[in-house]
Amino acid sequence: MNRWMNPFAHQVMRWALRGGHGRFQRQAAQLEQIQRQKLASLVERVSVTDSGAKLGVNADMGWDAYTKELPVTDYSFWKEGVERQRDGREKLISDSVMRYQPTSGSTSKYKLIPYTQGFLSELDAAIAPWIYQLYRDYPGIAAGRHYWSLSWLPDGRRKELSAGINDDMNLLSPVKRMVAKSSQAVPQSVSMTETVEDSFFATVAHLASAGDLSMISIWSPTFGLRLLEVLSDSREDIAEVLSSGSWGSRAAGMGAMPAPRNRRVAQMLRAWDGKDLASFWPELWPKLALVSSWDTASSTHWANELRQQLAGVAVEGKGLWATEGVVTIPFQERFPLAYQSHVYEFEDVGTGDVLPPWALDVGQRVKPVLSAGNGLLRYRMNDVIEVDGFMGGIPCLSFKGRDDGVDMVGEKMSVLLAQSTLNQFAEASGSFPVSLLAVMSKEGDTRPHYTLLAEGEAKMTESECIALLDKLLSENFHYELARNLGQLDPPRCLIGDGARARYTKICLARGMIEGDIKVEPLKRVEEVVAPLKEDDVAQARRSA
Repeated sequence: MNRWMNPFAHQVMRWALRGGHGRFQRQAAQLEQIQRQKLASLVERVSVTDSGAKLGVNADMGWDAYTKELPVTDYSFWKEGVERQRDGREKLISDSVMRYQPTSGSTSKYKLIPYTQGFLSELDAAIAPWIYQLYRDYPGIAAGRHYWSLSWLPDGRRKELSAGINDDMNLLSPVKRMVAKSSQAVPQSVSMTETVEDSFFATVAHLASAGDLSMISIWSPTFGLRLLEVLSDSREDIAEVLSSGSWGSRAAGMGAMPAPRNRRVAQMLRAWDGKDLASFWPELWPKLALVSSWDTASSTHWANELRQQLAGVAVEGKGLWATEGVVTIPFQERFPLAYQSHVYEFEDVGTGDVLPPWALDVGQRVKPVLSAGNGLLRYRMNDVIEVDGFMGGIPCLSFKGRDDGVDMVGEKMSVLLAQSTLNQFAEASGSFPVSLLAVMSKEGDTRPHYTLLAEGEAKMTESECIALLDKLLSENFHYELARNLGQLDPPRCLIGDGARARYTKICLARGMIEGDIKVEPLKRVEEVVAPLKEDDVAQARRSA
């Protein structure tokens, strides 16, 4: 698409989004009415299915009956139904299924979330007010092309789940998607390369060639930092591609995707030493006005680092989105509930009570319970959010973290999966695992990674132990993807008689009382864990 069409494309996009933005503001005082209307539409579409009949859902079911008679669920409740629906034996909702989107599961290697046309419309209802507000708050994004991050698959799952590969433009309605794609800096075809490494290189090459890049929308800020690292580390290879207009030795993995060409940028990259990014990026992307990414909870540190790397570019938080649905959107410097999307309830973290959104109070910590147009009803998410105010009658919510494990860069490691990994490692290695430590390192060039503490003596070498641990952890869909993308460093194994004592020392250093320390299968730490030393062994023997 010629660049001269970008201003027109942005104008059309703003026009297409304007109605959704207006409704979001105008109806802010009608939260209960809208939510009840959405539930009435949802139960009508579920009641005509075999799944709805099994659950006792009928078209006349109101809010009180619905919340009383249907259980709060998780993916394990729906797993068999999703599989039957994929096989054509059952339907969860009358809507047509467009695709199944993979994501990590707490008790399974991955989950497949149905994306129906109705569900996509619900997501679009959240995107419209958000993106229109972006144009208002950051008018510079209309000056050039955008990059919207892909929903990639790890190498080991590309063939198995290739139908689930999509880009974030697919969350928009067809008309908006068509307009948005006309202003994209990176083609969708980068998702179809042979490996994640190829996709990443192709993405950076296209971004480097886009001198009019005005916005970057990603999920984890570590993904953005990785893009900048590849730009620096592979600048010579990228320069060769941009100079020749050919993928060269990488062509076999790129399929039919054309290579970008920009000889001016190729010269810039060859003249750059890979350092002082703060001086280089304004020359490369003079129109870059905004980066949209997660910036709360475990992403705070990395979002701040991204701000430092791209000093002068605004970084705005994304709100709470998941493969299963959207909870909040960034809007006028707050994060209101996306109340026009799904049917929402909230489980009070302290009492366990499940409340409608209009019954929330400031200061409450809750977990979202979603009933969505994909047919997954009363689906509990393990994200903890806090009510920090209201926008009209709409609760505004701040994300505090996940309650079922560790999520440093989007890898979603649960306690159950960590315990399964420890059990399998013990059986294969002959050692006794103590704990899996999620190391949110901020030291030097070390990235976040996992360190296994284990007692005894392994019947394999250290490198074999590390390879085994990496393989077991990679059974988690998002861990494998984070490793492929370079967001996580390889894991480490510290095996010896002092492992349990080291675990105790880590807990004591965090202010825990020794008598209250409980060995947990998964624990997050902030510092790199040093190799075991003689004093660890001595302490272990004293404790024996």
